[in-house]
Amino acid sequence: MSEGAVLLERERLTSGTTWHTAGLLWQLRPSDVEVELLAHTRRVVSRELEEETGLHTGWIQNGGLFIASNRQRLDEYKRLMSLGKAYGVESHVLSPAETKALYPLMNVDDLYGTLYVPQDGTMDPAGTCTTLVRAAAARGAQVIENCPVTGIRVRTDDFGVRRVAAVETQHGPIQTPCVVNCAGVWASAVGRMAGVKVPLVAMHHAYVVTERIEGIQVGGLPLALRQAGVDRWAGGQVWDLALKPSGAPSALSLGGLVCEMGMVALGGTGWCQS
Repeated sequence: MSEGAVLLERERLTSGTTWHTAGLLWQLRPSDVEVELLAHTRRVVSRELEEETGLHTGWIQNGGLFIASNRQRLDEYKRLMSLGKAYGVESHVLSPAETKALYPLMNVDDLYGTLYVPQDGTMDPAGTCTTLVRAAAARGAQVIENCPVTGIRVRTDDFGVRRVAAVETQHGPIQTPCVVNCAGVWASAVGRMAGVKVPLVAMHHAYVVTERIEGIQVGGLPLALRQAGVDRWAGGQVWDLALKPSGAPSALSLGGLVCEMGMVALGGTGWCQS
């Protein structure tokens, strides 16, 4: 955000989903656009924001670990490693034995290998938001809280193209030719205000908080991603456990453990189909 930009917040900043998000940052994705964007995001949250504002984003660089339980997945991770190298993202394919040395709590008996990204990590979501707001305000941007958006006014230009004309709020309209939809789980609803379909589906989440577990400490273990069964889980953090949607497999990958539903679970985030 810079001069001329206005952020509209319907309540208070971070009062929606931000305050309880996991704050994970994984740099390697199948899309080169995402890899470049996430590598830039890491530079911003790990160094540039603190240098500019004097505030800490809560960044912890404990690395990321992508787990391959079949040969095809390991081949995919080798491709991700090559893609990341083009954008300066360091990564290494590890054998099961090397993975065990890095993550002693993990059972590697059924693994073909892992992809380790040393510069992945986590941030404090609320702290990062506060730091971003300070940096944006210093550059002339405005943040208006308790200002729900009620509609987006569009017009059709001389070439028949629909364009944004204004944003309607409870406190009156704001004339603008450009809207950036950053509403998160409400992005689809905001898109409909302008006649735009946003392909986004929201899911309910819940927290699982454990007592201290011997061998796990904040920032002491890499974040881990298992692509079969559950989306992702993190070592040594407060974890975000997604409710199981209809048709999802009845197993969780949590805190270095894979357990069936009903057993003691440490935490994790997001269900995906095997």
